Amino acid sequence: MPLSQEFHLSNLPSFGLSIRNVIKVETTNSSGYLFDAFSLSRQSRPQSYILADTLLRLREKRQEYKDVVILHDDVHEQFFFVHAPLLLERCHQEFGIKPLDNEEAKTPNLQRYTNFILLDDQPRVLHEIPQDVRSLFEVLCPVLHAAISGPSPIEFIVIPSPHELSIQDIVPFAAIILEYPVAYVPLSAEQDSFLPWEVLDVYECVLLMDGSGGTKMEHVMCKFSCPECLSHHGALQVSQLRTRLKDLFSARLMQVDVQGQVEVRHHQETHERVAL
Repeated sequence: MPLSQEFHLSNLPSFGLSIRNVIKVETTNSSGYLFDAFSLSRQSRPQSYILADTLLRLREKRQEYKDVVILHDDVHEQFFFVHAPLLLERCHQEFGIKPLDNEEAKTPNLQRYTNFILLDDQPRVLHEIPQDVRSLFEVLCPVLHAAISGPSPIEFIVIPSPHELSIQDIVPFAAIILEYPVAYVPLSAEQDSFLPWEVLDVYECVLLMDGSGGTKMEHVMCKFSCPECLSHHGALQVSQLRTRLKDLFSARLMQVDVQGQVEVRHHQETHERVAL
């Protein structure tokens, strides 16, 4: 990875950020990364300030980081590193959402990538993106477009929303950002038990690279699950999901000339409840 050759973590504040995941977004391998590990010592500054400052300093080292923006869910205190052009393109192509009403854009193909699954007693596939989630992206996309289009790109955005974010919104929202082909949709904001004792197909998309001394390096690009009871559904068949993931991420790696191989692993798990 190019950044590791020219920019050392010692130049950044001391915290648990996986720099490879930020690079993964920057090189358009993925449209987003959820920052979920934060460990600071003797730091009094807010997390948001430290992350924004870190991205600003990364931009000083590599021009490509101007397309990376941090989205902050200030209700659940989550941070997403987002490759803005890729996410905007995906929202337009999959959901027909343009960043600006008057912007000329190629005709969307509206080809379904994300499968929305309602977490009812019997999980079921929804045929459309939930309206509240769609509204959230309709508000976000123009803001995201403006953040990277000006002379001084903005590095940090609090997720704008026409209403207070609940788990009904943020769970499928995060799945779209992270480019999971499966997006869980809770029944209500009060639901607190998910998929109890449900057999789950678990997928792990892994980048395999040659390391030093003949060793192999692995990097998990995405990991998600899908109820096994829905595996008969065309787009959710194990073979189809594995092929789609491998084709998608292999093509992205070729575009940025990253040497490596994509492997999609599958196994099954059952839990008393699933954390979203």
